[in-house]
Amino acid sequence: MSVAEKVIIVTGAGSGIGKATALLLGEDKVKVALFDVNSSIFDIETQIKSSGGTALAIKVDVSSSAEVDAATKAVVEAFGPIDGGANLAGISGLGTVNLEHETDDAWDRVVGINLGGVKNAMRAQLQHRNPKGASIVNASSIGARIGSPGNAAYSASKAAVSALSKSVAREMGPKGVRINAIAPGITDTAMVGAVPESIREEWRKANVLGRLAQPIEIANVILFLLSDKSSFITSAIIDIDAGRV
Repeated sequence: MSVAEKVIIVTGAGSGIGKATALLLGEDKVKVALFDVNSSIFDIETQIKSSGGTALAIKVDVSSSAEVDAATKAVVEAFGPIDGGANLAGISGLGTVNLEHETDDAWDRVVGINLGGVKNAMRAQLQHRNPKGASIVNASSIGARIGSPGNAAYSASKAAVSALSKSVAREMGPKGVRINAIAPGITDTAMVGAVPESIREEWRKANVLGRLAQPIEIANVILFLLSDKSSFITSAIIDIDAGRV
């Protein structure tokens, strides 16, 4: 989908939506860089290369601007200027603690990764972008709009990602850079699989299709937004939630 040979960074590439996105980009002959704190990215790098793709895995804590900057420079040295970013690294928090009982450390960890990580990655991608243009996709969530009881930091951080994406899209549009965010519904990842079945069944019933999203379904939308097929889309928040919102 018009992404072949582009240089694209995927954060959170070690699992879930990030992994699905990295593998999909690899299939489409993208020069894909995989950032994650987990060593699983090295297996994914091998998988992409064994299928004839081009990949570079770098262990990165996205909440550290120094680590993100160094890793992004390494990608540029290996592949050239950045054509795109899929900034998907994030955590959900405990999900069981109301704000009145939440510690500063717990709050700061969620916000530092979900919002700070997107800021760090996007800034580095912009600083090292292809002068001919670029496309960046950031991970928001339906939680940004409907809230998440017991997980206020998560919803607040994702709402901030939406606002950040729109703001920077307006800054960078005149320079040929498109920036969008996705707002997925509940997606069938390993993290969600650890939730009791009774809760997952409630989530299924909360949307029109009566099921959870598969990571590849989210990745397909990310691929479209990174590609030239979406050339007139920027500053958008794309719901991928089967009609829940």
